[in-house]
Amino acid sequence: MRKVFSSLIYAFVALPVLLGALFLAGASPRLLDRDTWTEALGDERLWTAVRAFEPPAAELERAAAELPSGARVDARLLWNAAREELPWDDLRVQTLNTFTDFWDEARGAGNDDMVRIEPFRLILENRADRIAANYAAGLAPAAPGTASDPTDLTVLPAGASAQAVARALEAALLEGIGRIPDSVPIEVAGSPVADLAAARQGLGTASRASLFAGAALWIGLAFAAYGAWSRRIRWLGTTLAIPGGIVLGTGLLLRLPLEAALSGALRSPELAAMLSGPAAEGLAAWARELASLVSNGFIVSGGVASAIAAVALGASRPIEAAERGEDE
Repeated sequence: MRKVFSSLIYAFVALPVLLGALFLAGASPRLLDRDTWTEALGDERLWTAVRAFEPPAAELERAAAELPSGARVDARLLWNAAREELPWDDLRVQTLNTFTDFWDEARGAGNDDMVRIEPFRLILENRADRIAANYAAGLAPAAPGTASDPTDLTVLPAGASAQAVARALEAALLEGIGRIPDSVPIEVAGSPVADLAAARQGLGTASRASLFAGAALWIGLAFAAYGAWSRRIRWLGTTLAIPGGIVLGTGLLLRLPLEAALSGALRSPELAAMLSGPAAEGLAAWARELASLVSNGFIVSGGVASAIAAVALGASRPIEAAERGEDE
């Protein structure tokens, strides 16, 4: 009767609690941790892909059309000139600083509910002359007989020097860059980062509470069902193997469709047109590593529980043999 009662309590109470505890423990608090995303944003593979990125022509044209003074430029040539002259290491450092600022402000740990982007403006201002010079050096001469147009910076006008075009473009760039504000406001109450920080703390508390309750009930049922130590340990191993296997299997099954979906997206013609070669391969590796965080927690928590179950089942046999020897 004790065994039946313990089995029923396990099936309807202890098993759901243990499953919940393992799933919560495997929900990977790292996903909700600032350092995880800081490390991901600073990954060299990501920045290699950013440097090699070829934006769609329509997006480049739209951005170039926003230059002040009515200047018309070759958008692709301007992007290539900027890509060669921008200090990417400085941009990476400032991106990480801005993200940290954003995270702290979003969770209420900042000072003014504003995120500073002034460093990006300063970087662009300091490199505007070199970008303009690089751009002008790549211009093709205007066709003979073409009327001179001071706003047309897509060609090198007849009789004009590359230096003159560079000065005109630098002035347009500096005017546009000057419109970038020092900082942008952030709504703390509605920020998803604030929700993530709260969720991270809530997950940890719920995980510890359910793990403690589940373990206490699980061990108590073993003592209620059996009197011999070998039977208790075998029962503990068997009943832990079930939730452990479910959580481990969930992590493995979750990884397969995630990687399949990611691989399909990275092979899309749209992405191939914007990124190719080693940069695309590096971005794929970076994205797979980031996606694996979703399933890794379940694999670890389920694997640890399964390993403990296997040790318990293995230990029950010598204990049972020792008990039989004592009886004889």
